[in-house]
Amino acid sequence: MFDGVILPKPAKKERPPHVPIVIEWPEAFLERPEDLIQVEIDGTSVPFFEASLDIVDFTDAGPIRFRATAGDKVANYVLVFRGESVEFVRDGGFEAEISTGRRRRTLTEWFRLESPVIRFANGASLEHNEL
Repeated sequence: MFDGVILPKPAKKERPPHVPIVIEWPEAFLERPEDLIQVEIDGTSVPFFEASLDIVDFTDAGPIRFRATAGDKVANYVLVFRGESVEFVRDGGFEAEISTGRRRRTLTEWFRLESPVIRFANGASLEHNEL
């Protein structure tokens, strides 16, 4: 029907065998005024534009790990593939909390609602549970 169209496929029960290179904040976060979003880890709160998400392990096997950073504080996470869903689970240590106006949720809770995008070295991306 349409030549060159790439249709997303649900992620399977295990991680894709690709090397993750970057994790991006959910698009919905980028559409909000960035000075209205605060990221807090272990009592250190910074405006959204000063916080970061970073891939920790650049491998094509094993868990996909990433970290959120606010100032000098770090919260570590791992992606867990369960059936056709992907969960962002705290990997010990501190939990990042995100505040937007009056709403305050953990990073895990936000990412259940608004998924980040993980980009892989081969050009593929993972958003929600679609690769």
